[in-house]
Amino acid sequence: MMKMLVYHLRMSNLSDSEKKRLFSLFDNVKQEDRVGGLNRSSDSEILIVDFMNTFIRAFMASPSLNSNGNHTGGIAGCLKSIGYAAKLINPTKIVIVSDGQGGSLKRRKIYPEYKSGRKTKIRLNRAYDDLTTPDTEDKNLKKQLLRTVQYLDKLPVTTMAIDHIEADDTIAYLAKEYFKNSNVTIMSADKDFLQLAGDRIKIWSPTKKKLYGCAEILLEYGISCKELYQLQNYGRR
Repeated sequence: MMKMLVYHLRMSNLSDSEKKRLFSLFDNVKQEDRVGGLNRSSDSEILIVDFMNTFIRAFMASPSLNSNGNHTGGIAGCLKSIGYAAKLINPTKIVIVSDGQGGSLKRRKIYPEYKSGRKTKIRLNRAYDDLTTPDTEDKNLKKQLLRTVQYLDKLPVTTMAIDHIEADDTIAYLAKEYFKNSNVTIMSADKDFLQLAGDRIKIWSPTKKKLYGCAEILLEYGISCKELYQLQNYGRR
């Protein structure tokens, strides 16, 4: 059985202004559909977020600063991106998925260079003191990552990480099996998730601001969902 790490709302440490600002991102995530007042079950429309993919992209691209002039692009960009997707898709449930502790170990034993090229590098022309060297950038990234997790801990979302399992494997299981009777949208810029698209599973690309279903994949990449399914199952024969 999957062990889920679920974080419940704990709002006592936030000021009224912070609560208002945070919940404004997700004010449409309710048990009732506001269009026509139709009731929806809590599992009728699921948004699954590839958290680290979303956070790293925001950290490297967003130039946001706080009132002290410190870079906070990872925090602001990540929350805004998730909030944008939530308002667009109007889900009944949001699941934020991260790699579990030791998630890559099995694959690294098979292929030692696995993900070796994905380390964060300074790619933006920023003059901020906390991003001028790889060491200071790494410290800033970890600080913003922790703060983002703390903010998510206060929001009406489920945060999940499973030890020894990578986020993409967890997301695939949730979409294909755990929420098999639900409409699912996966939020990630990782094109690997396109292979999961089908009648009830779509992929939201936050970089392209585009929702991919079978028709969109066929038009852009020239491959059908049926062919993707056959490729998935080719190695199982």
